[in-house]
Amino acid sequence: MLELVIPLQKHIIQVFKEKLQINNIFLSPIPREYKYPFISLDLKNIKKLPHFYENFYELYFQISINSPIKGRQLFIAEKILKILQIDYSLLSVENIEIINSDTNNIITSKAENLILEYIILIRTY
Repeated sequence: MLELVIPLQKHIIQVFKEKLQINNIFLSPIPREYKYPFISLDLKNIKKLPHFYENFYELYFQISINSPIKGRQLFIAEKILKILQIDYSLLSVENIEIINSDTNNIITSKAENLILEYIILIRTY
């Protein structure tokens, strides 16, 4: 499973850096000393779907947007959702195709932290 997640993590970070023009994009957990705004990705809970979906996996991940400015958080969140929803072919990496992406929730947990929860369906070749 990790052989799917690692290239996908690297690719998502690269796409986000290019499209959002924010360099502070990291994998969780984040050391506290980073300057705002920063985004952390936590890709986890990858699971193989039942055997009749051969080579299909479901991947759950969280995107955490950290900024003390609420408007800035929402602006970044909107841009991320646009990248993921409208053109999620951008998230494809070699041997992996994103079939579908589904936003479950936007949760605001703390004043400076907005969390997007995402599920994507991927197929490997």
